[in-house]
Amino acid sequence: MAKRVKTEEEQAAKQVKKLFRKTFLEEKHPDKEKHAQNLSRRKISIAIILAALPVLIQNASGPLYVMFDSAVVGHFLGTEQLAGLNVGGSVVNAICGICVFISYLTNAQVSKAMGAGNRKGAAEYGRNGAYLAIILGLFFVAVMLVWTENIADFFSDDPKVIHYASLYLKAASPAILGILLTMASNGLLRGFKMFKIPMYIALAGGVLNVFLNILFVLILKMGIFGSGLATGIAMLSAGIVCFIIVMIKVHRENVSRKIDFKGLLEPLVDSIPFLIRTLVLWFAILMMTKSVAGVGANFEAAYQVINSLWAFEEIAIEAIEIPVQTFIAEQLGAKNIEKAKFILRCALRIGFVLAGILSLFSLVISPIAPFVFTSDPTVSSLATWGLVWNAFIFFHASFAFVMDGAFVAAEDTKFMAWMCVVSALIYLPFNIVLSPLIPNSGPGMFLALASYDVVFLGARALLALWRYRKDRWLKVALKA
Repeated sequence: MAKRVKTEEEQAAKQVKKLFRKTFLEEKHPDKEKHAQNLSRRKISIAIILAALPVLIQNASGPLYVMFDSAVVGHFLGTEQLAGLNVGGSVVNAICGICVFISYLTNAQVSKAMGAGNRKGAAEYGRNGAYLAIILGLFFVAVMLVWTENIADFFSDDPKVIHYASLYLKAASPAILGILLTMASNGLLRGFKMFKIPMYIALAGGVLNVFLNILFVLILKMGIFGSGLATGIAMLSAGIVCFIIVMIKVHRENVSRKIDFKGLLEPLVDSIPFLIRTLVLWFAILMMTKSVAGVGANFEAAYQVINSLWAFEEIAIEAIEIPVQTFIAEQLGAKNIEKAKFILRCALRIGFVLAGILSLFSLVISPIAPFVFTSDPTVSSLATWGLVWNAFIFFHASFAFVMDGAFVAAEDTKFMAWMCVVSALIYLPFNIVLSPLIPNSGPGMFLALASYDVVFLGARALLALWRYRKDRWLKVALKA
């Protein structure tokens, strides 16, 4: 009898709980599927932001020390030296930008292997990427040292600017090897979701660069050569530390640390379409740099100021691109296509919100920031015009950058190459026609920047939108 009463009480309690859920919980969230999706979106968005923060801090350290270099050179050396730094820095950035596939493809392949549960394969790909970085780095350093004057002469018509750019390039050439090593190491570490370690190394490298700049430029009076030497030593040191950490990680995964020349072919073959894409991208950027250099030293110096600040703002959007690569590649490795699409939608929302914040930020700092870099009022005025223009390009830039992350994760690099080639073919006639017409004035700066940002970057964004709407990037991922 007592047992029967207890059973009836338990049933009554279940009925009360059921009634409670129906009355309160289900009425609060009548669409359970939508509520679950909102919770999932919030969880994924938080994961992307938390992963992006270390990447943001790491990426920001680079433009910060470039800004510091520009401020030191602009204030204590002069306008011609600042223009030389612009040319030299653009060349170093171009070479490293061309080789960015080492970081992106390593990250995507390691993440994909991790999603498939293949930790050993992930470590092997990361090891091969590190050794490939050393080979490419040594090659580009040799090229830089042998043809320094020819390279500088291509980007400027001013003899003084060419001289200062050559001095900077000779001193900063070891930075190329260090940066490539860092990029390859980042690909492995981020693929294993070790986002904080690259951040710590980048911060330490930035601090060392600042210290060496003060020592070489302000104390030892080594001029623009000292600025380049500071960058070279700091970046090479950071790259060596990254390589050591990667070898330790490879050893812990029970993978041989010896160089595998046969294994180097895999990242090289994988990189060909991405390399074409990056070459075309940097060709467009360097064509714009050359058109700016032809206007005058003041105009070129102002462009360096704009570039320093644009790079700082751009890395905020690129910081989202890295977690997109990692998380989407991991889901594609696990054959979870719907989750990959959902992650991309979350990342695009974050990108648009961030674009609005950066647009407002660029407008606010436009009349003030140039004076941090130079005491020349003409250069400051031209730079202000450029910063105002930058405020209007973040939305389509954020979409293009986030989609690049998805394309890399899906191994849709052939489309990335095709997209950049088409965009460059549209942009090149504009550049050729407009370059001689650019006046040395504020509206001239608008015109110079618009030719790239509207035509080239705009075409990239539109083509990426077409690929996104058709889901063709996912079809490529399923075949890979």
